[in-house]
Amino acid sequence: MDIDHTQDESSLIDRALAGDRDAFEQLFGCYREVLMAMLTRMAGNSYDAGDLLQETFIKAFLNISKYNSRYRFSQWIAAIARNTFIDHYRQRDARDDMMRVDPASTGDLIVDNPEELIIIDERRRQMEHNIDALGENYRKIIDMRYYQGLSYEEIAEELGIPVGTVKTRLFRAKERLGGLINKK
Repeated sequence: MDIDHTQDESSLIDRALAGDRDAFEQLFGCYREVLMAMLTRMAGNSYDAGDLLQETFIKAFLNISKYNSRYRFSQWIAAIARNTFIDHYRQRDARDDMMRVDPASTGDLIVDNPEELIIIDERRRQMEHNIDALGENYRKIIDMRYYQGLSYEEIAEELGIPVGTVKTRLFRAKERLGGLINKK
């Protein structure tokens, strides 16, 4: 998720902060594919992921002045994408108790019937519920590794803990998550 040349990214960030729209578009373009892959995994289809990516772009552009250089741009933009996904599904869930399937909204999912889409959505909700049931340390590690796509080293740096501790917490988090899943 990082640009090869930190200096290039830093220059683009400085220009974007100064109001250079082209610099912001170049910067966002560097992360577009990774964000799309992340949002597709989270949303379950590329149709919703495309909408979420556009919304992420708009939010990031409107809030670039709030970017804090203490954090990597990749972390900042991934957090916006993740929060955009969460907000989208919270709003949708508030409107509907159950997912209504519109053939136009299924995008390129390889699913033949609406029942399968409902099952997929319910499994996603159950997984989110199970992750929420984990302790804060475990939930944070899962978020950073699987939703933000950070490496063990990046997580260790962000949390100020050794890489070994990151691996141990991630192992234990997956173990507990497996236990929660098997209970149901």
